[in-house]
Amino acid sequence: MGGNWNKGEGSGAIGAAEFKDDRSCPDADVFNGVFLYDSIGAKRGVGYGCEHITLGGAYTEHCGWGVGWELGALGLIGASAWLTQETAPCCN
Repeated sequence: MGGNWNKGEGSGAIGAAEFKDDRSCPDADVFNGVFLYDSIGAKRGVGYGCEHITLGGAYTEHCGWGVGWELGALGLIGASAWLTQETAPCCN
């Protein structure tokens, strides 16, 4: 969330993401590695935007229509690490 709430300006968003990877069995280690985030959007009442998130070897991407006022682009880079994992016999 951002903006200057004292002047009545601001924005916020909430959502969920489903990450994809190339592994045939669930493995949290796929999230270890580089973190990348990029987004771009333009709205003047109604508009369109896209975002892409990479966590190690997993990724998610979303594009869609939205309502509001926005013009911007953002890029972030960092590191992603999964700290603990329990394995269960679910794949052969």
